[in-house]
Formats: sequence, C-alpha cells, structure tokens
Amino acid sequence: MKTVQKPGPDFRMTPQRAELLRLLDGNRCHPSAEDLYRRLRRKFPGVSFATVYNNLQSLLSVGELAEVRIDSRRSRFDPCTDGHAHLMCVKCGAIADLKAPRRRPEPAGAPRGFKVLR
Repeated sequence: MKTVQKPGPDFRMTPQRAELLRLLDGNRCHPSAEDLYRRLRRKFPGVSFATVYNNLQSLLSVGELAEVRIDSRRSRFDPCTDGHAHLMCVKCGAIADLKAPRRRPEPAGAPRGFKVLR
C-alpha cells in the first residue's frame, strides 16, 4: 500500500486512521467496512462504525483505496488501486485479484474452477 501523504489540511492522521491503514496494508482478502470495524475494535474498543466508514470514505476520496462492488451484500475495499479485475467465489464469498483489465468481458488467465458469470 502507498504511504499516505497529507493531501490537505482536513486530513489528520489519527491513531484510528493509522491502525486502519495498518490493517489494510497488503491486505488481499478485500475486507468490508464491517470486517474492518470488528478488527479495529480489538485495539480501540470505543471506536464507532461511523468512524471506520468515514475514514474509508476519506481514503477512497484521496485514492488510497478502491471500492470493490462485486459482492451484492456489501462493498469491499482493496488497498491495491492499480486497475485490476476481481473474482468472487459464489460459494464462500472469497474475492481474489485477477491481473486483467476490468472492462474485458472474459478475463484471460482465470484460475481453474472459476466461471465468469458477469
């Protein structure tokens, strides 16, 4: 993950934001806001879901995160913003990166056992 540079006067590096960045750094499981909230509460028991959500929105707005909308139940977040595609297992819900342009209808190099549904 890129190191966040202060993009403006409204961007403060709080302990909660720093821990959120640590949780996301190198994270390849594409966690949801709820997943990150549960993990952040271990270190900051008083943190609210709104704090986590607002920090994720701030990180999205400065380009530090990508929002992955492949899961119909909730948004997931990806610290890798290089413009790759994603695969989601319809049985377990796991999301994997696919090094292919997002706009291709049939990504080349899909792992065995995956079928492109959309």
